[in-house]
Amino acid sequence: MVATLVSLGWLEEDAGRLTVAHDVVADQLVESVMLPERGREPDAAGTAALLAGGLTTPRTFGRFAVNLGRLVYDLTLAQRAGPVSPLLDAWFGEHAAELGSLVVGGEPDTGGYALGAVCSGPPWSGAAVRHWHAVVTPWLTEHGSDASARHLLYRGLRHLSDEGAARLVPTALHWLARHVGALDASFVLGPLLQRTELTAEQAEVAVDAALTWLEGHGRAVVAQFVLGPVLQRAQTERQSREAVRAAVDWLTEHDTTDAAQYVLGPLLYRPELAGEQYAVVVRAALAWLRGRAGMATAGHVLGPLLLRADLSPEQTREATGATLRWLADHAPQSAARYVLGPLLQRALPSAAAAEAVRAALCWTAEHEGEVAAQFVLGPLLGRDDLPPEPAREAAALAFRWCAEHGTLATADFVLIPLLQRPELPAAEASEALERALRWLAAHRDSVQAQFMLGRLLGHQGLTPEQGRRTVREALRWLQEHGGTMDASFVLPPLLGRPDLTATQEEQAVETALAWLRADPARQDADFVLGSLIKRLPRERIPEDATALADAWIGSHSTTRDFTYLGKWILRKRLMSETIFGALMEWARANPHDEDLHFRLAAAAPQVFAHVLDAANADRWLDCVERAVARAEQEGESCNVNGSLDVLVSELPVQFRTGVAAARADDLIQRWAVLPCAMNPEAFRYREAVIPRCLALALSGRFGRAEAREIADRLAAWVEAWDSPERLARAQALLADFRARIGELPERAGEAGSRPGASPEAGAGPRSGGSPRPGAGPRPGPPKPEPPPRPERSPRLGPSSRPGAGRPAGPDSASGPGPGSGEATGPVPGPRPGAASGRPPRPGPPPDPRRDARSGPAPGADAVPGPRPAAAPRPGAAPAPAARPDAGATSPPAPGPAPRPGPPLPGPPCGSSGRPRPRP
Repeated sequence: MVATLVSLGWLEEDAGRLTVAHDVVADQLVESVMLPERGREPDAAGTAALLAGGLTTPRTFGRFAVNLGRLVYDLTLAQRAGPVSPLLDAWFGEHAAELGSLVVGGEPDTGGYALGAVCSGPPWSGAAVRHWHAVVTPWLTEHGSDASARHLLYRGLRHLSDEGAARLVPTALHWLARHVGALDASFVLGPLLQRTELTAEQAEVAVDAALTWLEGHGRAVVAQFVLGPVLQRAQTERQSREAVRAAVDWLTEHDTTDAAQYVLGPLLYRPELAGEQYAVVVRAALAWLRGRAGMATAGHVLGPLLLRADLSPEQTREATGATLRWLADHAPQSAARYVLGPLLQRALPSAAAAEAVRAALCWTAEHEGEVAAQFVLGPLLGRDDLPPEPAREAAALAFRWCAEHGTLATADFVLIPLLQRPELPAAEASEALERALRWLAAHRDSVQAQFMLGRLLGHQGLTPEQGRRTVREALRWLQEHGGTMDASFVLPPLLGRPDLTATQEEQAVETALAWLRADPARQDADFVLGSLIKRLPRERIPEDATALADAWIGSHSTTRDFTYLGKWILRKRLMSETIFGALMEWARANPHDEDLHFRLAAAAPQVFAHVLDAANADRWLDCVERAVARAEQEGESCNVNGSLDVLVSELPVQFRTGVAAARADDLIQRWAVLPCAMNPEAFRYREAVIPRCLALALSGRFGRAEAREIADRLAAWVEAWDSPERLARAQALLADFRARIGELPERAGEAGSRPGASPEAGAGPRSGGSPRPGAGPRPGPPKPEPPPRPERSPRLGPSSRPGAGRPAGPDSASGPGPGSGEATGPVPGPRPGAASGRPPRPGPPPDPRRDARSGPAPGADAVPGPRPAAAPRPGAAPAPAARPDAGATSPPAPGPAPRPGPPLPGPPCGSSGRPRPRP
């Protein structure tokens, strides 16, 4: 046979050695010996005789391993490897000790390459792990720290099973400690960092070794094989920062090469990538894609690029366009799932969305039997813009996938969005719930169950029995995981369940409190604390709830939206100085938020103690002023449920005298003429605003016609109040208002003008921008005349003095009491000259001990004359010379509980918004 092969040229002689002209010669020879006549049963004797040649030298043994590996691979494709593999495996076991002595006795390089070939895969990688101590350990003991071990470490770490690779990891770390400065250390670093079974300590040591290597070789082309894995494995903040810096530096020289894809992809996944580094990387990725978007491997860049939430609109359009072009050529490929999933998670224009959905449906229909189809089905089902027919098709594919793979640990990627599909028929919705509950029963002890529990606890379609099952599973899960960060996904929806028994509620509340007290500043503590406060009546809320809220808001109010927590703090009246400050900052930073007026209105009855401070009073009035200005521009949308009315009608109670009260008067004046003011659906009433409006009218802020119009609108407003007591008091005040309108002067040529009021300070245009009826260009105020003074000016009694009868807080009185002055008679008119423009007579100097917003000091008498006018604020209407003290009355009883405003979203869970582990 040998002579024949030589004569045919398949064997060639070189320096006394015969070599094959092509590997196919050796493969065919081995196959013909092992499987003569292409039979299916191997020739055991012939195989043993053949393999005996492999026991001569380490080099021959290594060549046998390579050739047999190719042969077994080919036989496997032809489904003929079944009988051969056990025969080869048995031979290796019989000669394990002999093979160990053979490789350790030869040249270190030759032995290392032979063992590397054995560890590369079939037929002997599994046998090598089973006989490790006989075959591999002797060589590693002798040469494991030498440079010659590189090939064995590289091949073994890449191809061995978890058990075999774990045996190599300590040797690899020891080898790197000696050779980390060598360029070819990259052959060990890359596969080592890709091993998923590394312990945390081993991974940290490996990453540090890689960063050390990059310091010396970080600009070399081969650094791509280290940068990709180290970006995926960097754990600490320092490691992440150094890995990102090294990758960005490498890209500055190699961003136009094909190899850049292996660095760009892992780099785009890093959340630490920001600022100028982020801009450099995104520009490099988009530039790389412009020339290579048609490459099959471009998906390695497209997928992570699409997952970046911080792309600009222009960058998003370019990335989306490149992805759709790539899918046109490569959509059927199995690897297209890495691109389709991220694409489906983005908000897309309708045409692009339709194209992406079609590609996803086609891909899933072709790969529905694959486990990996979950990473396309999940995002596809999670889209809320699916047309009916694609939605039904996606749901059908999901049910078929779940029938085969629904019990897998990662099946919740499909089950959770399937549960949320609104168009599922009742039978399919019930089937989806049952599948989800079965999944939960199978994985109840897994940390991953948090996402399914969170979704099921909030699901509206659960039957009572399913709800009880889910609650039991949640409480069981919390017994093991209640102290972890993951509990924040389960506690809020559990606390929101209305069907908890008393025992279950107590258990849930205690778990939530223990979780909160362990670390009040945890990132998601606002959702847990907000749900807890929402659940409990005010009298059962723990005493330290406000301290817990302060701790979280103090740590996160500048970086995270705290409106969910703030809503329930305000509704349960748990205002504190920290919460007040955070609310002011939020209002300043979000002047156009749709919930702004609701938040401020809910807070208004609780800020009394805080606005006693001058700085806080200014901040609060700034917020109210912005709310009024917004209503002047936008109209009715700014007073839904009367939120603006609640906010403004609290001002007379919050500010009685001083500069702050003058600002409050300006705001009440602007509010009173707003077309959208006085909404009959207001959820809280303060009749103190009625005498304050009369006081403004009598001080010259409104003309007679405008005052009459305001009185009519106030009357219509109070008719909707649902408290007979409050209605009666308000109507009495309005009767006094109407009686005093006659004291106001007529103003020529207009209805409702205010002498001297600047356009900025007065009411803005009515909704839609049209001016009030009768309000047109005016040449100037008419010559004022003193109003007629009545023969007897009825007084309100002792409480008409500035600040008299001021309560300790806005809710200290439940209604008018003796001497309170609430609804007890007409408000006194202005002193002569107050409306004529004559300067007021100065009163006695103010007592420096008296707070600008409080009443007179104890025992002080009312000042008989008006206070000196405060300097007007820029753009505000001039304050009246003497403001009547109609607002100095005890506040009425609190109105009905506030109606809830538009609901804020609860804590996001699972695939609906909260970050999930990347598949």
